[in-house]
Amino acid sequence: MSHRNKVIPKNANDYFYFQALSSSTVCDNFDCGISEYNDYLVNDALRSMNDHIALTWLLTERATGRIAAYMSLEHCIRSIRSLLIVT
Repeated sequence: MSHRNKVIPKNANDYFYFQALSSSTVCDNFDCGISEYNDYLVNDALRSMNDHIALTWLLTERATGRIAAYMSLEHCIRSIRSLLIVT
């Protein structure tokens, strides 16, 4: 049986971090179980970002570097960029 850590808001930064999708990000191994979502991340998300249609953020596991989840936010990109501070 594998050991699982309980991730709560208080310790989430110990296990995960957010990063913006970039041209150097490797997404080929991401699989959320929904082929359309996988396909969007691998084939369309970066194009959407370059075309100023959507911003994509990745939730990445600190221990493995694997993408655990992602979110793409469409529209209002100028407002979102001005609010986000990346460290």
